[in-house]
Amino acid sequence: IQSWMHEINRTHPHFVNMFSIGQSFEGRPLYVLQGYFIEALNLNTRNLIPLVLHYQKELIRQEEGASSHPCDETYCGPYPESEPEVKAVANFLRKQRKRVKAYISIHAYAQMLLYPYSYKYATIPNFDCVESAAHNAVLALYSAYGVRYRYGPASTTLYVSSGSSMDWAYKNGIPYAFAFELRDTGYFGFLLPETLINPTCTETTRAVKTISASLLKKCS
Repeated sequence: IQSWMHEINRTHPHFVNMFSIGQSFEGRPLYVLQGYFIEALNLNTRNLIPLVLHYQKELIRQEEGASSHPCDETYCGPYPESEPEVKAVANFLRKQRKRVKAYISIHAYAQMLLYPYSYKYATIPNFDCVESAAHNAVLALYSAYGVRYRYGPASTTLYVSSGSSMDWAYKNGIPYAFAFELRDTGYFGFLLPETLINPTCTETTRAVKTISASLLKKCS
């Protein structure tokens, strides 16, 4: 992905700006590709151990869905923002939060479009706006290849989990926060065939564009 980011930055210098917001544990640069319409973060996730983003101290800390055991996949870390990758992204978003209108996290798999909250059963204040954006995004995604996605609050649509970056972004003032769980529903799981990757990207792009369009509309 870094090669692609460098190429986009080289070929479209008037539309995008690429810069580093810090370094990973291994000393690799963490790049942001900043443009007029979209900002993409490269987190070098292939080199990360599983780590869940902790909430800030001002938020209610929930233990369900997180583990304090370092060998578990849902290990929450020794303290909030303990890892350099998480700290760099959190600092960047805090500095830019007045400009950032939406936060989208991409995962696999389950074919879902989720929004807050993950850590508790509760309705977000701007539920109607976010629900409408999610509904339209799922319809746009379906229009590409007929793939059906479920959508709704993460805690009730998927399961309760602590420390999601989506919840953190929402609690830190980003009004539209989503998490995609991409194809499929378990037949291939994390080993999605190469032939399905491009279609997945195409349909997801339609959904992201629809979410972006929702930001331009007044919703209260």
